[in-house]
Amino acid sequence: MKQGLRKVARALDWKKASRPNVGKGLSVCLKDAGGTYKVAGATVKMSSDGSAVLLTGTVEVGQGSRTALSQVVAEELGIKLEQVSVAQLDTDVTPFDVSTSASSSMTVMGLATQRAAQDVKKQLLRAAAKVMGEKADGLSLKGCRVRGAKGRGCLTATSSPKEQDRGAGLSHHLLGGGWGGVELEVDPDTGVIRILKYVSMADVGRAINPLQAEGQDEGGVMFGLGHTLLEEMVYENGQLLNPNLVDYRVPAFHDMPEQFISELVESGNGPGPFGAKGMGEGGVLPAASAIAAALDDAVGVRICDLPLTPPKVWRHLQERDSAG
Repeated sequence: MKQGLRKVARALDWKKASRPNVGKGLSVCLKDAGGTYKVAGATVKMSSDGSAVLLTGTVEVGQGSRTALSQVVAEELGIKLEQVSVAQLDTDVTPFDVSTSASSSMTVMGLATQRAAQDVKKQLLRAAAKVMGEKADGLSLKGCRVRGAKGRGCLTATSSPKEQDRGAGLSHHLLGGGWGGVELEVDPDTGVIRILKYVSMADVGRAINPLQAEGQDEGGVMFGLGHTLLEEMVYENGQLLNPNLVDYRVPAFHDMPEQFISELVESGNGPGPFGAKGMGEGGVLPAASAIAAALDDAVGVRICDLPLTPPKVWRHLQERDSAG
């Protein structure tokens, strides 16, 4: 945690003095990184042409799970990514997954997918060992071929492996870290907060797909900026006054920080495939506390209820001046 905070501070030029009404803030948060007491299953089928099909209950809603899970299969079986396809979800044939939630897809479902692919790999190597006259332990898969000390053989020479349906679950509490740092400017006449720079660092364990992981983190930060600065359900006499996206303010492109830095911290300490752990929601958590701290640093006003709208900031500034 200390390492992440120091990285964020350096990216913000923490020791550099700020202009009037400009402040900086840091925050670090911990989150259940997905999958505590969760069970998931995956099936990997490999055809005689060397292609593979993954059956998984994880629902693709834009987080990139189909791509990342396919990468796990391709890596384990030594085939190209384009040789892996993900079957459409069908409750008749898709293995069980309790839900697509809690930053768990790459942790728990990723682990189930990896185990299923490893089982297929074992079957292939055992079959190839009989054909090649070698021990399975001395064989490896790479480039759609079985390689051994005496030579190599094409996968199509072996029998097609049976499908494998394996489950994975984590019975312990897994935490992931997220760091956020912000530099902002406050207009004392209007209470408007302008985000000059936002730095986010995500504890991902191992990024299976770095580009998608950065996108997840950036999206999480934007959700955090939304509930920190804009989003509020307004009621009058029990009636919701802003029940739609015309009246309910969510972040738009012009609300993005002028400088936006997202960095992945990879320590390889996650329980998922190749040391991965859940991420995405971790980008949401530090935003509010970092911005509130930066607001206090900029104008000496500490507000503990969200959102930090211009009218609310302006009223606190008036109260500060009256009390002073």
